[in-house]
Parts: sequence; structure tokens; C-alpha cells
Amino acid sequence: MDIRLIEVTKDNWLEVIYLVITKEQEDYVTLNSESIAESHFYPPIGQSSDLLRR
Repeated sequence: MDIRLIEVTKDNWLEVIYLVITKEQEDYVTLNSESIAESHFYPPIGQSSDLLRR
């Protein structure tokens, strides 16, 4: 099995959204589209955000 971690960019985000997970994985991971959306609203771990202080 080949596993690669790559940055999600404006050039590849649609490919990431269309990645398929198995039925067995559904209880453990969220949809990639949800993860991408969340990444724009929550700061990286260890960093604070004005959004979270409101």
C-alpha cells in the first residue's frame, strides 16, 4: 500500500474531496470536504484565534 501526505491546494482540493472511504472507516474519519471546511475556521493546534475568543 502506498500512502502519501500532500498539501491540499487550490489545484488538488477537488481530488481530495472525491477520495472514497470504506464503510468500515465511516465511524472513524469525517468526509474530506468537512475537514477542509473546518481547516478554514479553526487554527492549527497550539495557536489561538480571534474567532474562538468571540
